Amino acid sequence: MKTVKRFKSHFTPIVELQFPKIAYPEKYTQANGYEAALSTDKDAFWSVVFTLDEEQRKAMWDVGLAHYNDMVQKDNIPPLKDGQLLFRSEKPWKDIEGNPVHGMYQYTAGKPCFNNAGNATRRPEVLNGNREIVSDVSFWGGSTGRIKLSMLCTVNPGKEKLGGIKLYLDKIQLINPIYGGGFEKEPDAPSNSLETATTTEEPTPTAQPQPLPTMTEKIYGEKPPSQPTPPAPPAPTTPSFDLEIEGQEQAAQSNDLDDEIPF
Repeated sequence: MKTVKRFKSHFTPIVELQFPKIAYPEKYTQANGYEAALSTDKDAFWSVVFTLDEEQRKAMWDVGLAHYNDMVQKDNIPPLKDGQLLFRSEKPWKDIEGNPVHGMYQYTAGKPCFNNAGNATRRPEVLNGNREIVSDVSFWGGSTGRIKLSMLCTVNPGKEKLGGIKLYLDKIQLINPIYGGGFEKEPDAPSNSLETATTTEEPTPTAQPQPLPTMTEKIYGEKPPSQPTPPAPPAPTTPSFDLEIEGQEQAAQSNDLDDEIPF
């Protein structure tokens, strides 16, 4: 029987990264909402928020919609309804006063620390411009980089059975990272792809989880007042978007990306 390729890879352009939860993941509880967690927590997940303008949004929608319509034919999922959002995490990007910014949209990509089978997953890789593993992944919001996403078509189990796409976080390529502590690291020169680099295991945490952003920061994307102003990044080269996830058939069957794990 032929394997259905349920996952579709997509590479974003260079985008601004917000609320990165890579050094330490987070989890959601009804009592406290989102809170910092460790990767050994069964409900924890890594995530990052990114923004796209109208043109970038259309490019990602075109890729996602083609994949979704393909799954309608091959995987018996319901077609999208008129006016229905394709990406489940899409929201208008808002300024510090809570007003939607015209032509800007935010998305969240995540990866659970455990799959439905109860097996631990690997933290999303973070690479520099030379496609080398970045050891310090505690970069701040406001850093820039590319994201390698895996698009998964899912169906809401509710009464209306609405379909859509979840964005799974595969890799991040940092182009201009911003770090705290009164210093910032030199930006890496961008490369044309997010090719696979040598994977290292997640280090054992030696510090307490970083404090969560304030509600203003969480909702409106306000940066900490002490955050240093990054230097102008080098002129990026045009990224190649014709790369596919290596071993796509294996990715479609991988327990690391499970259809039913919510973020």
